[in-house]
Amino acid sequence: MMNGLLKILRRLQSISSSLVATISGVPIYVSSGYRGPELNRAIGGSKRSQHMEGRALDLDCDVFGRISNSDLFDYIRENLEFDQMVWEFGTEDNPDWVHVSYVRDGHNRKRCLRACRDDNGKVYYEVMYKQL
Repeated sequence: MMNGLLKILRRLQSISSSLVATISGVPIYVSSGYRGPELNRAIGGSKRSQHMEGRALDLDCDVFGRISNSDLFDYIRENLEFDQMVWEFGTEDNPDWVHVSYVRDGHNRKRCLRACRDDNGKVYYEVMYKQL
């Protein structure tokens, strides 16, 4: 159990370290990192959520007001390695938060999606950008 937890923490540290190293001086609020299956189910997370593998973070810069979430999204998309990034709800101009995942020991797809809700509140995803 402890080995698995250490592996997860190292993955999350890898994601956050690359952000901190390149966006120095800008505070970033991490609203979610690792989530166990029980918590993930309780909050309605995807059954295949990368959060359960310790490969994803949910980030929010709007909390601090130095840069917007859309600035963060664009910066990561243009400058960092990532597997999947999601513009989580919000508006056309700014997401409510940014989901970003990284596969350290695998192929990072650089997949960019927008999370949307249909008229019944069901979440679906639209492709925003093809791989750069």
